[in-house]
Amino acid sequence: MFQLMNVIVNSSVAAGKILKNGNLARRTVMLPLDKISGYTISDSVFRSAQKLVGSDNVFRALDLISFDRSLSSAMEHIFGGSLVVRNLDQANTLAYHREVSKVCVTLEGDVVKPSGDLSGGAASKGGSTLIQIQSLKKTLADCNAKKKQLDSLFAEKNAIKDVHHRYKSLKSVYDQKESELRMIQARLEQTKHHQLGQEVSELTSQCTELEQKISEAKKMEKDSSSKVKYIEYKIKNAKSIKEKELKEAEKEVKQCKKAEAEAKAKWSEKEAEDASLKLEISELKKSILSAEEQLKATEEAISEFEKEYAESSKSVEEMKSDVNNAKKAVKEQKDILNANYKEMNSEKAREENIKKENMERELEIQQLKHKISKATDEAKEAEKTVKLMVEQYEWINDDRQFFGKPNTAYDFSTTDPKEAGRKINKLEETKDKLSKTVNMRAMKMLGKAEEQFNDLMRKKTTVETDKAKICKVIEELDIKKKEELRKAWSIVDESFGKIFSSLLPGAKAKLQPPDGQDVLDGLEVRIGFGEVWKESLSELSGGQRSLVALSLILSLLKFNPAPLYILDEVDAALDLSHTQNIGNMLKKYFKDSQVI
Repeated sequence: MFQLMNVIVNSSVAAGKILKNGNLARRTVMLPLDKISGYTISDSVFRSAQKLVGSDNVFRALDLISFDRSLSSAMEHIFGGSLVVRNLDQANTLAYHREVSKVCVTLEGDVVKPSGDLSGGAASKGGSTLIQIQSLKKTLADCNAKKKQLDSLFAEKNAIKDVHHRYKSLKSVYDQKESELRMIQARLEQTKHHQLGQEVSELTSQCTELEQKISEAKKMEKDSSSKVKYIEYKIKNAKSIKEKELKEAEKEVKQCKKAEAEAKAKWSEKEAEDASLKLEISELKKSILSAEEQLKATEEAISEFEKEYAESSKSVEEMKSDVNNAKKAVKEQKDILNANYKEMNSEKAREENIKKENMERELEIQQLKHKISKATDEAKEAEKTVKLMVEQYEWINDDRQFFGKPNTAYDFSTTDPKEAGRKINKLEETKDKLSKTVNMRAMKMLGKAEEQFNDLMRKKTTVETDKAKICKVIEELDIKKKEELRKAWSIVDESFGKIFSSLLPGAKAKLQPPDGQDVLDGLEVRIGFGEVWKESLSELSGGQRSLVALSLILSLLKFNPAPLYILDEVDAALDLSHTQNIGNMLKKYFKDSQVI
């Protein structure tokens, strides 16, 4: 700021001694703390300043610095009556406004006083101190926020430890209950009810297998009879079926040939459009090459400016080193916080895994309980049925010792072989009868007809795929054409507006589609003076119309430039000022072309 070279002393006596015996090399201002009085900007004035330029653009100078409270009177004297703003325009509005009327300092060091004095304008030799102070304040605030987050993370970690201890105790209880459950299951397997239940389940499984075999045999009999009927129908009507299929195949071949001819005609048209588009693309590539050459020239100029900037930025590097040191310190704090975050995330992941395992264990326990209850109910029911059967049938007690033993009448593991042999003989007889009645040549003829049909279908699919590819290429070409037209419109519209405004200062021109239509439907010329746009070109004078036509032609030529232009009496109906504007415009926009 403007008073940073002041010296603060405790008393006026000390100030006098320093001035008298200090042998100072230059004029120095002494600020004794016992004599000096401070001044601060009131809240009402500060609020009115915030309303004028925004709360994020104006600050009290005292709020941006930190100091010892014993020096408050000196700091209020130096900084109390000053406001800090971002740019010079904001400083001028606040300094000369009757509600504020305070000294304003920009971030670049320019000072504006209400009396009319203004100082500044020199190139800064180093980075702005206020900006650096503001950035350091932000880093300190970030560090404090990170510390608060770290404390909260430690508290969460302590809470998770309690949950972990709880999980260990619950797991020990769970293991104990699981061992008890295994013991109960082992006891149940040794009981008679369990053995009876196993025998009953084996008998039911054998019954279901026999029923499945019977149903499969019935299905095979039905399928064979339906196939015989279908083959007999085909043998009787083989000729008529073949003639119908041949006629349908011929019709499809004719349709495919027609579609192929139409596709070829469309393809020739699209080839012509493709050739025209290729010519347009080659011309666009030429214009791109010329633009790249101009870019190279600008890049060379930019490199020269960068060299100058590098030479002037040596003094800034010293201040950057201080900032880098502060950044390193902040980075170290961030690394510590990231390590803590990783530990917390790992603990959270472990906690989630433990919760999932607990849920799975609980589900398994419920399933086992359900199975145990179901087994006990089934054992009770089996016991009741066995008692009833023993009471009803006396022979069960007599023959019970032979149940399930091989080579006895009660051997349930094997089935009756005689019944199986009878079923096999019946199926073989039906097979022999069918082989005598079926004509094998008809099946061969049917196979050939199916091969021809499949061949025609393959040809049809190839034609359809070729057609789809051609349609896709046509759509892609249409999309590319529309994109190139839109790019050309944007470039011509921009150059048309610039050329017309340079020929007729204060006027504007543009190419835009009519209301409710697209660029591809058509364009119309719109001319505006100031903020008023003309409804039609008939409202313009003859000279203005000629300037519009010249601007439109030159904007089209600028899109596809030529090395030489010959202009014949383009300024015949224009004033001398417009003629000069035409010359300046040609120098500005047609530097790489020769104009005669």
